[in-house]
Amino acid sequence: MLKKIFRVLFNRISIVAVLLLVQIGFFVMLMLRGARFSQYISWGLLIISAGVVLHIVNDNGTPEYKLAWCIPILTFPVFGGLLYLIIRYQSRKEVIKTSKSGKPPLPGLSQDKGTMEKFFAEKPSAARQAGYAISYAGYPAYDKSTVKYLPIGEEYFKELTSELEKAEKFIFIEYFIIASGHMWSAVLEILERKAADGVDVRVMYDSMGSLFLIPDNYYKDLEKKGIKCIEFNRFRPVMSAIQNNRDHRKICVIDGKVAFTGGINIGDEYINAVSLHGHWKDNGVMVEGDAVKSFTHMFLELWNVYAKADNRDYLDITYPKENDGYIMPYADVPGDNERVCESVYLNIISRANNYLYITTPYFIVGEEFITALELSAKAGVDVRLITPHIWDKKFVHVATRSYYKRLIKAGVRVFEYTPGFIHAKTVLCDGEIATVGTANLDYRSMYLQFECGLWMCGSKCISDIKDDILATMEKSHEITMEECNNVPLHTRFFQALLRPFTPLF
Repeated sequence: MLKKIFRVLFNRISIVAVLLLVQIGFFVMLMLRGARFSQYISWGLLIISAGVVLHIVNDNGTPEYKLAWCIPILTFPVFGGLLYLIIRYQSRKEVIKTSKSGKPPLPGLSQDKGTMEKFFAEKPSAARQAGYAISYAGYPAYDKSTVKYLPIGEEYFKELTSELEKAEKFIFIEYFIIASGHMWSAVLEILERKAADGVDVRVMYDSMGSLFLIPDNYYKDLEKKGIKCIEFNRFRPVMSAIQNNRDHRKICVIDGKVAFTGGINIGDEYINAVSLHGHWKDNGVMVEGDAVKSFTHMFLELWNVYAKADNRDYLDITYPKENDGYIMPYADVPGDNERVCESVYLNIISRANNYLYITTPYFIVGEEFITALELSAKAGVDVRLITPHIWDKKFVHVATRSYYKRLIKAGVRVFEYTPGFIHAKTVLCDGEIATVGTANLDYRSMYLQFECGLWMCGSKCISDIKDDILATMEKSHEITMEECNNVPLHTRFFQALLRPFTPLF
């Protein structure tokens, strides 16, 4: 009993909570001790708040994000500006670190001119969209790669473990969440065996994403098993914007031959071994061929920042496959003012002529995104959006539903996946272009987190993606305008109150 109490009192979460309370107490004490100078302090803080508001208004952020900060600062001008500086301030060193950690290119990662010439000759409009990611994200398009669509976590898990068993040279694993349970135990058992056989096994997990799901300092446990490990952006008891920059990617690269990405983390709910929010609907892709090089690059760029290593030789490994359309992996990093994931999504929306299907667990977007969907639907495009019916975050779910009425009024068909929680992040248009990745349709994914995805044009698996989305719609409830009009008054009031602050979620 004493041992259990000791463990609770002195684990990392308890220590972090105590230290955060100490910081808050310190600021309160400063204010109380300075009461006799309260007038001067108030004027000083008001000047700080005014300066902060001017900075926010002239910053490059979206209008919604600016409004979300300006409201509390102007409502509480004495403390609002100081709070912004405490939470949002980043030192120049940290900004450079988070920006460069995912900034391409490394040697060997360049666009093949012949591929793009052929792409422009066959599909000029789609090739121009790919050109954006090539120019501003640094990730090339490939034509000697194949993609297999994995429509559910159970199938993803089966393919993942099968490919891990074939590893001979290296295994790179990077996930936002690694949770103790059946899925991780099965993966870990393979990793241990492969590490013992001399395979270079590396694991990187996000500290915040895995905070309550694995033991403290878990990276040390893995290192004892011969597995190299990094706990990304270790959660510290400091009120800082850096804590917002999470590694939300899901990547597994094996021997430079095959790579996995998508919405699926390593946790039992993702394979429906446990039920947290009803049936968990997710998806992923398995990539083979030249395009795997880009996923290797994504992993190593982030790994090298924290491991102080250079592993460029791994980028020389290629296993070309037959032509399966044009494949382009892409990655997004915070701090570089280039919103790659959002731009990829908006480009697909603008490209749609016949139909546009979107699945996302969260829908909290800016005016630009809403307008793009409205214009597409008003132009006669069949626009459909699928979100969860069973929520995992109450406030986010309420905020997501606040967009329904406007979307439906413009002609967008909105569905909720009734069996449970849909976590897949998919955008598909006209049976020709699709993306499957890690980025949600919310501000956190678009602006604050490390994300990745796979863009496809003309790939055979796009028909599989369409079939899966249509099958998911069959299990979903279509929201009607009548339902939107019958939302209780107190819920509408709460949504109206919530909406201006959604960019801060």
